[in-house]
Amino acid sequence: MNNTADDDYDDYDDDELVAYVACCPITPAVAERLVAVARLPLDDPDELDARLLALGFADDDLELDDALARTPEGHHVFADDHLWMPFAYSYYVGGDLNPEDFWGALPGWSSQADAGQEAVEAVIEAAVQAFTKVLGTPPSVDVRQDDKGRRYAAWSIDGTRLAVAQALEPFSYMQDDHAVVYIGQPDAPAG
Repeated sequence: MNNTADDDYDDYDDDELVAYVACCPITPAVAERLVAVARLPLDDPDELDARLLALGFADDDLELDDALARTPEGHHVFADDHLWMPFAYSYYVGGDLNPEDFWGALPGWSSQADAGQEAVEAVIEAAVQAFTKVLGTPPSVDVRQDDKGRRYAAWSIDGTRLAVAQALEPFSYMQDDHAVVYIGQPDAPAG
């Protein structure tokens, strides 16, 4: 899953780096909560924050500074002109760049060493199945986005797009990948 990481980590001894996949799964309860969020107006940050709290999200004691809220299960939610929630990360641990497994240590998250794209695909498939079950319909779009096999699956909910997507992870300066749930306008980019 780590498409550019091989180039970025060339200066490190391969014995120092271990590929990890961390996840905080999308269960049916999480999917139901996110479908409810997709039905909310997202254009007023103050109203959105209050409505997220009413849906069971928390906005205190967040482990990530830029997060807007956290699900009871441990997912961190971010918002701009859309909302996104990572639920899986693929990354390397070892060396000076990333000496510890940060994601796997977060509440609600677990990680697996020596995991690869297959582990991420399984987590993404479980998320797609959870949303399919809650919405009662498969995604209207379900494609592999590029030669790396990144998946993109999307539904339309009252004119809002809810998508499950795999993309480069911005907090690592695009060195790692993540899988996210995206909620926003149909013309905005996911990820």
